[in-house]
Amino acid sequence: MAQTLQRARPTPNSASHPPSRSHTGRMVLIVLGGLLVAAIVVGGYFGYQYLDSTTNYVSTNNALVVDPAVTVGSLNAGRIATLEVGIGARVRQGDVLARIQVPSVVGSLPNGTPNLQYTGAVDEFVDVHAPIDGVVIAVPGAPGQMVGQGQALVTLMDPSRAWITANVDENDVARVRVGQQAQVYIPAVNATFSGRVRTITPATAASFLPTPYTNATGDFTQVDQLVPVNIELQSSGTILYPGASAVVTIKVSSSFP
Repeated sequence: MAQTLQRARPTPNSASHPPSRSHTGRMVLIVLGGLLVAAIVVGGYFGYQYLDSTTNYVSTNNALVVDPAVTVGSLNAGRIATLEVGIGARVRQGDVLARIQVPSVVGSLPNGTPNLQYTGAVDEFVDVHAPIDGVVIAVPGAPGQMVGQGQALVTLMDPSRAWITANVDENDVARVRVGQQAQVYIPAVNATFSGRVRTITPATAASFLPTPYTNATGDFTQVDQLVPVNIELQSSGTILYPGASAVVTIKVSSSFP
């Protein structure tokens, strides 16, 4: 029986044929289109961020922590008997900070001036009390030291009274208003705090210099001035460092995110 052998025809194999030129062109267009869309999205995001930061916010890194220090002294001249606190100690109003030994009158000098001496037996001891709650930041006195009336014994700082003085460029200060909210970053404690504009000083920082800048030579070069803006800080009792630097961002639009 004769058999007819038929040769099998090979099936098309896409792997054996390179993609057509039109297919490669479409792939290139798709990739380029994706890159273009990504570039537009990224550019739009950063553009919005820049526009938002320059339009809705006023920022400065020329800012300092300010805390009114309270210097505590004795109402009586005498000798420091004891110091009850050290630097960093927290005290409450009314706590004893130091004891002053007041000399006794043991007679009179030829000119009639009372002769004051420390007898140790009948000398009067006067306690010096803390006038506020706070933290001790300086102890300039030492036991045994003679001190005059009102001379500094202890310096206190109340963290709850700290504020920020931010020097704002004169070109931006017109957008700043009392009551606007702010964010304050303090590198010394690596923390960010909320705040609010409390006051805007009606003078530039240069006007407070011992010798205000003047130029009467005719070769004037304009230098942007800075206006001090005080930020009320919500520090929740965090111990800050007076004089430490801060970065301030003030929201000058109607709402804070």
